[in-house]
Amino acid sequence: MKIKRLDIFLLKTFFPVFIMTFGICLFIVLMNFLWKYVDEMVGKGLELTVLGELFFYAALSFVPMSLPIAILLASLMSFGGLGEQFELLAIKSSGISLLRTMRPLTVFLCFITVGAFYFQDIVIPYSQVKFYTMIYSMRQKSPELDIPESTFFDGITGHNLYVKKKGKNGLLEDIKIYNYTGGFSNLEVTVADSGRLKMSADKMYLIFTLYNGESFANFNPNNERIDPTEAVRYRKESFQTKEILIKYDANLNMQSESMWQDRHIGKNLSELHHSIDSMTLQIDSMKEFNSKQLYTQSYKRMLSNPDNTSAQQLSEKSDTPEIIRNFDQIYDGKMPNEQLALLGQVKSTIEGVQMDYGFRANLLASEEKKMRQHHTEMHKKFAASFACLIFFFVGAPLGAIIRKGGLGLPTVISVALFIFYYILDNIGLKMTVNGMWQPWQGMWLSTAALLPLGVFLTYKATTDSAILNVDTYMGKLKKLAGIRVVQLLQQAYDKLLGIINKL
Repeated sequence: MKIKRLDIFLLKTFFPVFIMTFGICLFIVLMNFLWKYVDEMVGKGLELTVLGELFFYAALSFVPMSLPIAILLASLMSFGGLGEQFELLAIKSSGISLLRTMRPLTVFLCFITVGAFYFQDIVIPYSQVKFYTMIYSMRQKSPELDIPESTFFDGITGHNLYVKKKGKNGLLEDIKIYNYTGGFSNLEVTVADSGRLKMSADKMYLIFTLYNGESFANFNPNNERIDPTEAVRYRKESFQTKEILIKYDANLNMQSESMWQDRHIGKNLSELHHSIDSMTLQIDSMKEFNSKQLYTQSYKRMLSNPDNTSAQQLSEKSDTPEIIRNFDQIYDGKMPNEQLALLGQVKSTIEGVQMDYGFRANLLASEEKKMRQHHTEMHKKFAASFACLIFFFVGAPLGAIIRKGGLGLPTVISVALFIFYYILDNIGLKMTVNGMWQPWQGMWLSTAALLPLGVFLTYKATTDSAILNVDTYMGKLKKLAGIRVVQLLQQAYDKLLGIINKL
């Protein structure tokens, strides 16, 4: 009965802290996303519903990144708080080991790990397709129209606008409009004393209402080349009021999602397996075809053809023809001018083959890189989920050892460990994508590096080791450096710890 109450107590202690740390971590990652993509969103007149949808899909996409550090920080705070309040000591005094104390949270986090895997397999592909589609669509969207004063504005395709002054009531003064959509040989210039600008109801056109102005246009209907020495025919128009329509699409036109669904980020585990199998067959067939073509075009194959048989006929013969002619014999039997022509022909043939197979090699490398990305995404789903459990076995024993709760020291340690994990994860990803490592080596590197640390800390915590006990190290320093030096270090450590705990 006491054990069940203890399990419920630990779950009630851990769960609120986990929810809080997960929200904080997700918020920080979202702020990093906002800082990275702020240029894509500012100044384009995006509606709040569009921005809200973008942030929703971004939050879903960043859950796998936020979850491990949230578990690490929550386990550090929970077990550090239990140690600081001597509750962990009371549990051990009752004959309950640390591993037994961690068991309910271990079971709970096993469910979290499995849920994280299915979340990455089902939700993440859908959210990433939506997220990158919206980002790409925002990049294609025209910026919100804001014509500056006394400056030529070229934000509208095919037009240059000049406004000398903008009045408070929306009246534009001294307007010049240069229209070169028909080419510079059909340039049209419109000037007006004043005017007003508004957007059409469908947000597809700009409507300029101009007052008291003139319009000049080159008269060149056939778009002929204009001789600069000859006078150019043009037409002139004077008006008191005139409306001009300029095409300007201010809507957010969502692009097709198919371009992202076909990539590795938009596929679940079964789709990744299917794509990898298909690409493996395709790459093998490309390699086999290239090897046969290279042998067919080689000099060894050609010199084995005494009767000028075509390459197609030659390829139907034996795959290992004997050399019956020697290149030196053929070359020595030619006249000097024929030798020079023969060398030129050989050089041009080699250069052609080199360019052809350079292109084929690049195409093959692109397909292999695409397949590595699919392998990487597949291993990432497993490694990122398993990291949640590893971080718990790092954070829980570490919190039991340092015995500090709150957001001070646990936060510093969590950030340091996560930075270490993140750097290793990026190193593994770069090595995998560049083809230097196997996909499983790169994607499991960070998790494999933290696994020994988790085992070591768990062992030290269960044996009540003083590995992170400052007093232990201070006692050893007193013997080596002297009491005065140790006292100064102790004071500096206490000040630093006080600053961290105030954070």
